[in-house]
Amino acid sequence: MKELKLRAYNKQENKLFYSRDDSRGLSNFFYQIEFGGLSNPTEFIGEYDKNKKEIYENDIVKFEEYLPDEGLKIQIGKIVFKNGSFIIEHIKGGYFNSIYNYMYDLEVIGNIFETKELLK
Repeated sequence: MKELKLRAYNKQENKLFYSRDDSRGLSNFFYQIEFGGLSNPTEFIGEYDKNKKEIYENDIVKFEEYLPDEGLKIQIGKIVFKNGSFIIEHIKGGYFNSIYNYMYDLEVIGNIFETKELLK
């Protein structure tokens, strides 16, 4: 069973806060979401990118994909939870792929809260 790790966004500080950094435990982290200005909690998906960085829902990732007409191409996507699993939603084209097709070179390059400009 994977460890429950969460993060939430503080809009006033433009910063993500991680449950693992809260010495008072998960209950205090949830209290901060409810009453302390944290919003949009997201979950660690239980996997790491090629640089051993934790992957969370709403992370922006870069990966290589082979396209029949174009060959190997760098793609950008967002990690989303859909139909019972975490998948990559392609930024351009709006289609989805399993993260497990790209784990060998998947790289977290940002998230939708702090680096949303990567979605353009």
